[in-house]
Amino acid sequence: MTTAIATCLISDNPLLSAILPDYFHSGAPVALRATPEGCDVLLLDAGTALPTLPHPAPPVILLGEGADIPAARKLRKPLQLPKLREAIESVASMPVFHALGPQYRFLPATRRIAHVNEGDSLTLTEKETIILSSLCAATEAIPRDTLLHQVWGYGGDIDTRTLETHIHRLRQKLERFSNGCLSIRGENGGYHLAI
Repeated sequence: MTTAIATCLISDNPLLSAILPDYFHSGAPVALRATPEGCDVLLLDAGTALPTLPHPAPPVILLGEGADIPAARKLRKPLQLPKLREAIESVASMPVFHALGPQYRFLPATRRIAHVNEGDSLTLTEKETIILSSLCAATEAIPRDTLLHQVWGYGGDIDTRTLETHIHRLRQKLERFSNGCLSIRGENGGYHLAI
């Protein structure tokens, strides 16, 4: 039996508040809670005031656009409930952090890299977070086609420079933030994290 993912919905939208409990009671491995304490994931409807969160705060999935909140995932409206379920399961399975050498911690749920001793942090975009999570989990270089599929859902036959553009920007951010201690290297048609 799968353990339900404790999820809190913060929304002023009565329709959303009525639909989600019915959907999650129909077999999705999600248990809705009224408050964020003890939750694995927080669903925040864009435009709704963010409540005081427990420390450490659960990862946030932002529903809709417009709010500038560091969320682990952002989903556009109208919501597709199977995609919401997939996002909840993905975010709930994120590790609390990845050690990037002795000085840095990557916190995927909050889309940040933190310097352990100095307290500085670097905020990442959603796509940068997914790319870096994939690179952290890999033991060798990840092929370009695999990253395209993991991050955007693209097949190997697509002709795009999207991945290269994101890797370039993420590499620049990492190198600037860490004074060259962290980087992304290309290797045999793929990429790996260099620490």
